Amino acid sequence: QTRSIGYCDTIQNLQHQTHEFEFMKRRENNIIKSEEHNNIRLERKQLMLRHNRLKLDNRIHYLTEQLNHIMKKNQTNEQIITINNIRLKDQQNKITTIKIALKKLIHLNNNFEKILRENRFIRIDEQEKLRSIKQISFRKRKQLITHRKRLHILSTNEHNLINKTIRNSFEIIRLNSIFHNINSTEKYFQSMVRNKKTELMKREKERTSLSRYLRDHNDRIHFLSKKHQLIENELASKIDHYQLLDNNLLKQNCAQIIISNRKQHVIYLYEQKLQVLNGIDTKNNQLESLSDNEMHRIINKTHENEQLKLNIHNLKQQIINAISKNKRHLDEYSLLNEKIRLYTQLNDIYNQQ
Repeated sequence: QTRSIGYCDTIQNLQHQTHEFEFMKRRENNIIKSEEHNNIRLERKQLMLRHNRLKLDNRIHYLTEQLNHIMKKNQTNEQIITINNIRLKDQQNKITTIKIALKKLIHLNNNFEKILRENRFIRIDEQEKLRSIKQISFRKRKQLITHRKRLHILSTNEHNLINKTIRNSFEIIRLNSIFHNINSTEKYFQSMVRNKKTELMKREKERTSLSRYLRDHNDRIHFLSKKHQLIENELASKIDHYQLLDNNLLKQNCAQIIISNRKQHVIYLYEQKLQVLNGIDTKNNQLESLSDNEMHRIINKTHENEQLKLNIHNLKQQIINAISKNKRHLDEYSLLNEKIRLYTQLNDIYNQQ
């Protein structure tokens, strides 16, 4: 009986221990399940953080490339502006020389008109003298004939001078039109310089906004890296605790989860790489189209500058020719004045006789 009582006690103790073990087992299973759930959730968070970090890295790389491109474009625009300023200064100097030449031509034309007036007065005087000589005597008809010849020469010279002054006036009108065209080209260049300056200001504003955006992204990356480090530390502590509870079950479950997560991560990385490659291709196409447009614009600008240089050279040549013509006309006028002076002296001598 004592043995049976002892056996009953031992059986009851064993049953009580088995109940306790089952209760412990259930509790441990519940703890394991909760830990697995937490681990899965933390791994998902870790994957999301990695995904966000990759996105931020790609965005930073794109923004840095865009910044470099904008800085290069600003440098080229500054060089173009300096070249255009130099050309504008050259154009202004040429315009001042043309203005001086125009003033000289106008002065010469005024001198020619004065000489023409004097020649008209001289012709009128000569005609009056001829009339008086005709009325005075018949003897001096030969001299009158010579005087008439001289008067005819003077009238032809006067006619030539009139034609030359008309030509000079036409030349002045043509030079005025050329000067007007040069002023219009100068205004066009000034508008181009203003547009380039506004573009530079816009690019500078874009560059400052991009730099601010980069600073914000760097701060966000720093914050996310700290958060990621904390989550990794928490994960490491949880994994250690989980391994102490049930090594075998953890190994199996972890192996399956890691394999599935690796597959998902590899698929996600492949899709991200495809998206990045497509974005790079589109950006390269855009940059090539932009570079082609810039090259066409530069070629057109060089052709325009060469044409403008040729026009300026032709204008210089025309001004030189006009100056040489005016010198020739001055020489002819001086000869004509000398002839008129000699003729007046002869008339004075004749009248004295």
